[in-house]
Order: sequence, then structure tokens, then C-alpha cells
Amino acid sequence: MSFSPQTRFSMCSLYPRHDRALCACFSGKDGAVVDDLVALHSEALLWSGAGSGVISLADLESELKGKRAWDREGTCDREFLRACHERGIKVFAVVFTAQGYEVAVELNQDESEIISFGKISGKGKPGIWGLNEFYQDRYPKIYKSCQLYLSPERRAKMEHALASHNFLDQAACQDLHGDKSLCYWVTSSGLERDLKYTNYFMCKNSPVWMEHLKAIVEMQIDAGFDGIQFDEPALAMEPGGTRAGFCPHCQEKFRGYMVERHGEQFRNFDYAGLLREKGAGIPSELAYFRGMPHWQDWKRSLLMDAKRNFSELTSHARRYAKENNREISISANFAFWMPHHLALAEYVDVFSLEYHPAIPPAGTNLIYAEIGRALDDQKPVTMVPHIAFAAHLRERAKTKKPDGSRPDVNILRYLIAEASFAGGDFMVPYSCLGLTGDGAYFPPVEEIAGYLKFVKVIREKWRNAKNISQAAVVLSFPSYFWTFDFLKLPGEHFRSLSAVTRSLQNLGIQYRLVIWGDYEFVSDRGELSPDELLILPNVSHITDAQTARIQSPGVKILKGENITPQDLLEAGLKPMVSVSNPAGLSPLLRLADSSGKLLIKLLNRNYRYQEDSFTPVRNAELVIERDFSHTPESFRMSFPEGESIEIRAQASGFHFILPEFQIYACLEEIE
Repeated sequence: MSFSPQTRFSMCSLYPRHDRALCACFSGKDGAVVDDLVALHSEALLWSGAGSGVISLADLESELKGKRAWDREGTCDREFLRACHERGIKVFAVVFTAQGYEVAVELNQDESEIISFGKISGKGKPGIWGLNEFYQDRYPKIYKSCQLYLSPERRAKMEHALASHNFLDQAACQDLHGDKSLCYWVTSSGLERDLKYTNYFMCKNSPVWMEHLKAIVEMQIDAGFDGIQFDEPALAMEPGGTRAGFCPHCQEKFRGYMVERHGEQFRNFDYAGLLREKGAGIPSELAYFRGMPHWQDWKRSLLMDAKRNFSELTSHARRYAKENNREISISANFAFWMPHHLALAEYVDVFSLEYHPAIPPAGTNLIYAEIGRALDDQKPVTMVPHIAFAAHLRERAKTKKPDGSRPDVNILRYLIAEASFAGGDFMVPYSCLGLTGDGAYFPPVEEIAGYLKFVKVIREKWRNAKNISQAAVVLSFPSYFWTFDFLKLPGEHFRSLSAVTRSLQNLGIQYRLVIWGDYEFVSDRGELSPDELLILPNVSHITDAQTARIQSPGVKILKGENITPQDLLEAGLKPMVSVSNPAGLSPLLRLADSSGKLLIKLLNRNYRYQEDSFTPVRNAELVIERDFSHTPESFRMSFPEGESIEIRAQASGFHFILPEFQIYACLEEIE
């Protein structure tokens, strides 16, 4: 199955839709959830279901088929899946590849029923429920033996781990001292309202964890899901600060790498011991950064592991689906487009981006969708704010503005428009973790549905249009990868890249990103045009082929560590179309050519965060500054809020006075 870049993606929930601490995005009943999704013009759902396999395969089976042992009110995901399919909505299952749970529970005396899940009431027999207990067959009166969930071949591969009676010791990541690593970003807060659980950071270099993940995928495909979304796909590189990467499996992989690269003297190499001697001590994540012994080999080997393991998982999912006469799509959470995600992008059909949104006018998030477009313009790019921002929206939504409206509506509208402006899609935020507060975030469906409908219409108009570009800005994967660290996010190259693109946006200069790779992990993407200025923002690593491209006759280049707006202007860049706004900042502007007709997108950034309100763009003047081989005389201007309006050029020339708009407007040239 393949999705066009125009597919409308949306969110459902990360976790069970009915549990009060881990609850849904929309409403408490599945039917209402699906109706909301229809209202939001959703065509495919990400983060949507069947994620309980990280607790146990038995929990996943219950989630798919019926009531989970710990979820008294829940309905099965197959019913939700059926309701979505009846409405033409495709649904992705989610695999939390880095997470392994052990949850505090209370049971009745004969351990045949769970009384309390994640809460300590003192009314039952205390216990632990999770991966270790599942693989120990700890609760035979509640779920069937783990052996029945595994094929004979899989049981043989996992025999040693099962014989140890401690699955987590065989599958979890470890720090320098051999302690199991924790998923700090999804962990129990210790607050009274929170669930009591431990979430271990799991190692994809562990063969038994990989087999467990494959079992999850097979159950999800058998259940009828249309796609698989992999969360945290990049192993120990992903979070950086988890103090991971030193379990026996990782150390064995690294020793093999060092022997192959540097010789037999590394056959018994104890990298963790060396780091302890050098004083890495408590913050063992320093091994990811510069200055530690063998840091370059360590970082490169982690990326090799991540790419190999992710390729294995995605290949297995596609192969298993094909063997069962199914066709599925693959997505992955490429949070913030960290550099190691670029190396995995080739294995997915959908780019799913979790990010910390920048709020206008101080910042933009356009670069996230632009990177996706540069990697593969045929793959959909979806964007969803980080869960902490969704929790903040939830808290804002509990209050009302003086006019009675919610103070989270306009910022949501802006984020929808911003994603569309950059060529991506916005997913309705989720919020479902106890540590972020009580209850879920319920988006204002009616208030944002009109924006999503408008985005869908605009997407069709821009489907085959050619973006007009005056500059090609280089995202250099090796420069990004080798200057990136988790202490100085996002690293020298990406910081320069972001600054340059922001300057181009503010100047109204049209640009695109191109990807320059290395010889191993990422290939070059994006041909150069002789009409474009090639911009290299703090590019520190370059291949021979890229050097040859720079030295080609006629190539115009601008490079440097800190490229300023003045540098861009002095290089000859001038707006092709400009917009002045007497009431505030000029809107951001994007141009495209659709069969000879000029298309224009306008994005207002005059936002007041405290009031959640925009100063409308009023009496703005749009000027065609450059010859487009013809003379545009009139446009049809459309908005999410109302009917489209025809505007004609003023008598003085290529000048247009724009009618008022709130956040987002699009112009289509009329022949």
C-alpha cells in the first residue's frame, strides 16, 4: 500500500481510549472518536492503536480482541479498526520499539483478577505486571502461556532468554555500570495522580527484543491494520541522555566493529571499562560526544546498528504482510529530524515528525516539512507537536477567553496552516500521560475542521505545481551528524541551516533544501539548477562528488558559518513577489507554477500568545517584482474562514491590494 503526499493524516491515541490516566484524544467512546476523525477529514491515522505489546503479547491480544485484564471499560481495537474502515479511514498500529513496561498492580488473593492497575489502593495483593512476568508465565489464571504466542522457530531463538527467567536482563539497554536504562521521557513521575510503573529502554541489538518486536508486528498485521508506525527507531542514539549502549549485545557489536576496522587487538575490548577509567562516570552519555576515547567509531557504529536493525524490522513487516496477502505501509517517528533519522528515511513510506513547535512570530517550524520534501517529495510528511506542548494546550483549554472561546484554537489553526504552507500535514495533538496532568487533551474539532478542509482543497491545487526556487540550501548529513550532540542541540550545522532558512523566509526569497550525504549512510538528493544560488551553511564535511558539483562552471555559491541577511542580499537574491503589511509583520510567502499559472501561499505570523489571537493582515500590498514570462492580472484569493474573492491588478501595474485575512490565504492566478 502506498499513500500519496496528499493523504490527510490525523491522530488518534497513543494508549487505551478509556483509561482515565492513559486516555484518548477525542472522546470517551470509540464511535464518537471516529466521527470526530471524519469531521477532521482524516484519511489515515498514526499513533492510533495496538501498542500494548510493550507490556506483553497477552495485553496486545486483549487490546485487539477484547477487554484487557487491566482495562475494565475498554473496547477492542478491532472494533475501532472496523469503524474506521467503514468510514474509509486507514489505521496504523504503533510499535514502541524502545519501551518495555513493568507496572505495579494489585490482585485478588488467588491472582485470577487484577483489582488495580498502576495504582496502590491497599485493597489487594501487590504484584508486578509486565514483560518479565509474561515470559515467566507468572499469572496463568489471567493469561495463557507465553509459549502459545511464539512460533517454534521464535521459541528456539528465545530459548536462552526464557530459560534465564529474566527477559529484561536479556533485552534492556544498560549503562556503563551494567544497570538497566530507563525511558526518562515516558516514566512514572511519582505523583499521586500518576500510574506506578517502570519503563525500561530496550535494546534493538538484543536478538530476543527484536523477536518480541517482530511478534508484535505480526499480530498487528493479522488484526488488519493498514500500516505499522515504529516509534524511537534509532536505538541508543535516539535519546542520548538515557545512558544506554553498554549491554552485552551492544558491546559485542562494538567489539566486532573495532576488530573489523582496526584489528585483532580489540577482540576483547572493554569500552565501558575504558570510559569508566577516563572519568565518564555517571553521565555515560558523554560517550556520544566529542573528546571521549574512540568517540567517532562509537558514534558511527551506533548508526550502523540503527540502520541495520531498522531495515530488519521494516523488511520483516513487509515480508510477513506479503506472505499473508496483505499490503501495508511503514511509518516512523523521526522526532525533530535528528541526523540519524536521515539515514533511516529510505525504509519508510510516511515521515511522521514529532517536534517542539516554535510559536510565531519568534520562530517557525517550516524546516521540518522541508527536510521531508527534500528527502523524498513523494512521501507524505506529517507533523505533530511534542506531548508536552499538547499537555500545555490542554491546560489552556480549561480556561475561556472573555468572548467565551477557547485559548488554544488559533494556535492550532496556525500550526495546521504552517504545515500546509511548508508542504506537509498537521496531526491533531495527543496528550495521554499521567505525568502531564489529569485527563486527555480534547481538540476543538468544530473550530479546526474548517482549516483542515481548506488545507485539503489547497493541497489538490498544489499537487502537480512546481515550486519556484531562487536558492538551494544544503542540508549536509555528515556535517549535521558529526557536529550534533545532545548537550548543544541541535549542533553547529543545523543551527546555521535554520538561521539561513529563517532569513530567506523573512526576506520573501524562495528557496528549497537539498540533501548532501556521505558515501555510506545517506545519498545526495536534489539536482542543482543553474538559476539557483547554492548556499552552504557551515558545511564542514564534503565528499569529492560534492566538491566537483561546487566547482562546476556557472555554479553560484554562498558559504560560511554565519550567513547574514545582508550576505544573501549582496549575493543578488531579491524577492520575486513581495507583500507589505501596514498593520505589522509581512506574511510569509510561497510561490509555485501550475501549468503556467502563478500560485501563492500567505501565512500571517502576527500572533499574540497570551490572548491566542492574530492581528489580521489588512490592506496589504502584493507586488510582482519579476517577470514570470507573462503578466498576472487577476487572482482568486481563498481563505479557510469564508468564500473566495477575485482581486485584480491596480492601474499602476503589478500591484494588488489584498482583502483582510486572519492566518492563511492562497492565491491562484486566473487566466
